[in-house]
Amino acid sequence: MGAIHGFYHALFRCAVAHGAVFRTCCPVDEIIVQDGRATGVRLRDNAVIGGKTIWANKAVLSATDIKQTFLKMIGPKHLDGSFNKRIEDLSLKGGSIYVNCFHTREQLRVRREFRTSDDLEPHGVCYPMDSREIYYEAAADVMGSQGIPRMPAERVMWLWASSTQMFDQACHKQCTRPNEWVENSFEVYVPPPEYQVEGPDALNKHKAEMDAYMRKAFSQVIENLNSDNIIHHWGMTPWEQEFRNTGMLGGTWYGIRQCRDQWWNERPLPELARYRTPIDGLYLCHQSSAHPGGLCLMAIGYNLMHTLIEDGIAEPGDWWYPSPWYIPQGGKISAIPR
Repeated sequence: MGAIHGFYHALFRCAVAHGAVFRTCCPVDEIIVQDGRATGVRLRDNAVIGGKTIWANKAVLSATDIKQTFLKMIGPKHLDGSFNKRIEDLSLKGGSIYVNCFHTREQLRVRREFRTSDDLEPHGVCYPMDSREIYYEAAADVMGSQGIPRMPAERVMWLWASSTQMFDQACHKQCTRPNEWVENSFEVYVPPPEYQVEGPDALNKHKAEMDAYMRKAFSQVIENLNSDNIIHHWGMTPWEQEFRNTGMLGGTWYGIRQCRDQWWNERPLPELARYRTPIDGLYLCHQSSAHPGGLCLMAIGYNLMHTLIEDGIAEPGDWWYPSPWYIPQGGKISAIPR
């Protein structure tokens, strides 16, 4: 129980036990750059600690998204104009989702024609899958029109990410209220808020309409998703997710488009693929700015550790083990222990 949230708190406690200090309610306004090197950060005026500047004695690691790091926290005067333009042009298309969760009086039931052979609810499944034309229509609506969804609810594609039947109800109940159920999550692709033709908060202004649209779409597969059964419907737009989840960009955990020219050793730009930046002492540590991205959140910090060792920033103890896929860079300190 606890999943990644519990894992995060374990890491937090471990870091504190080894001397790390975490500052909460202290948003960073600026990454300080002097003579081409990152030397610290300047906090916002409303930060809760006195002394609004924190100086770095080794390096600055940016765990915020790629665009905010370079376009807002550093500014153009410290970077080449063509580099900034390439950061601006990084695509956010393809991963923004409208997330739906339901609190119900009885467990949601899948219509007979959609049940699996063992009579369990399917999960990790997309609907509808009748033809490739539906996919093309959805892609044109989300990536082309970039507004409020125009597809008929009966044809909109959606994903049932998980089901309550995945969990042992005796010890992993998803709802703590007796004889009630929580089902999540049902996800529908929508345009990134940054690209919405009516502005980033467009879906927020149409929440009631969007929630009704979602219920109609899901009801093609679920037979009891109705007002008699639903206690509460939580719908969360990509814009809301950016405010709810620290560091999210484009209303998605992908951060930027997962495509051939923004992935692998190209992610997000070839010169940034090893987490280093054109500014000495500044490193990237965010799913939008490093491989592999997406929800491989722990992999990003792990990959970065190899780079920090190579540059002499980090000197790990006996606990350290390098990735079997790590390729040492010539002229650097190897992250493979002697």
